Formats: sequence, structure tokens, C-alpha cells
Amino acid sequence: MTPTSCARALCNRIGRVRGVRGIVGALIAALIALGATGVASAATLKASYQLRGTLSSDVPGAPDLTSLGAGNSFISEEIDGVSRQVLAFPKGNGLALNTTGLVDPRSYSVVVLFRLAELGGYRRILDFSDSTSDDGFYNFSGKAVIYGGGAASRGVVFGESYAQVTFTSTPAGGDSAAQRVVAYVDGSQAASATAPEGFQLAAGALRLFQDNTSGPAGGEESAGAVACVLVYDGALSAAEVEQLAAEPTLC
Repeated sequence: MTPTSCARALCNRIGRVRGVRGIVGALIAALIALGATGVASAATLKASYQLRGTLSSDVPGAPDLTSLGAGNSFISEEIDGVSRQVLAFPKGNGLALNTTGLVDPRSYSVVVLFRLAELGGYRRILDFSDSTSDDGFYNFSGKAVIYGGGAASRGVVFGESYAQVTFTSTPAGGDSAAQRVVAYVDGSQAASATAPEGFQLAAGALRLFQDNTSGPAGGEESAGAVACVLVYDGALSAAEVEQLAAEPTLC
């Protein structure tokens, strides 16, 4: 069985499970099984937030997401022709996750399915510095930008519809602070860089959509909505990222 057909078989199994608990359990099993579909994996799923009315993880033992700012709310939106619950956030708000003990702060992957209301200029997507640095992952007028690594996508990859971003970070070797970071959008590599600093998970904090509140150039953010957040210990391979994007039931 090919990796893609195996993943589809797992999704078909999910559809036959009855009851919410069974569906959640099968979904987690499918996500973990991505590393067993014939693609070598160095990444382990540690947290899965499907954001259907709760900030809790479907993977036991992971901490809850926390809201940054007041006014985040669960609403229904259509994604790929299917109505589902998502978390809407006003401009200046976002989400945070305490990753202490959850993942290696120098070797991790984050998957986010989201949309932004504003695409012009810089709009923060991911912050790894606990809100103290301008370095991070952004939308810049529709392009994917690794700010602090000097890398951007060749063309526009973000629009008004939902996009799935996968961001991986691993030690670059040599310089003890440098990280090799890769950003994928909808399964395809958009940008990569060797960043000298700013991409280790400082103080165990991962932040989404809210810009840094100290340091230079704050306020680069947008309102929007998020449907799914996955966090892995270790780096997903390009083949695994492609599989995740091909199976919308997973994120």
C-alpha cells in the first residue's frame, strides 16, 4: 500500500467510527500513523488542537492553548466546502502554548490551518521568542516570510481563504544559536533559511498571530480565524508535510 492510499484508508476508518470519543481517538491514531506509512519520521505528534469549542488538545497530557487578549470566540465557517467550528481572533489577539517539556525547543514542527483578514504589509503568524523579538514567521502582502532568516516565498502564497502552514525548526550545526527553518504552505515548500537566532522556543513559549509586545516593530498583526494547530517534537519531512496537506480531515 502506498503512503497516500494508507492515509486514505485511515481516514475511511475514521468515518466508520461512531461517537465523538471514537472519532477523536481515530483521528489521533491517523496523525501518529503518518510516521508509519512508509515515510521515515523523526517527528512525534505531541499536541492536536482541533478548536471545535475548546482550547484543549486531543492528545492526552498536552497543555491547553491560552488566549492572548480578550475577544477570541468560536464561530462556524466553511473550509473546503465543509462547515465547521473555528476560533476567530480580533486584531491584536492570538494564542499561546507553553511547550516546556512538550517538545525540544530546538527541534520541533508546528502545523496551523488559518486565514487572515488583512494581507497587506507584515502580519505575524508565528512567534518563538515569547513576544520579545521581531524575528518569526509572517505574511508579507501575501508572501511567506521568515523574518530574521532573510527568506521569503518567490510569489504570493496567502489569500483570503484558509491556508495550512507547516513550520519546522532544527539545529543548523556549528553556531550554537543557529536554526535551520523551513516553511511550507499547503504542502509545498515556500521558504527556508539558516537563521542565526530567534527560532528556538524561548522559555517554552509558542505564540500565534499576536506580534511581539517588546522590542522593535510591534503591532504587525491581523484579525483572522484558526481551525487547527498541531505540534510535533522533531522535524516533519517534506513527504509528511505533503501528506498532511493532502488529507484535510487531519488538520
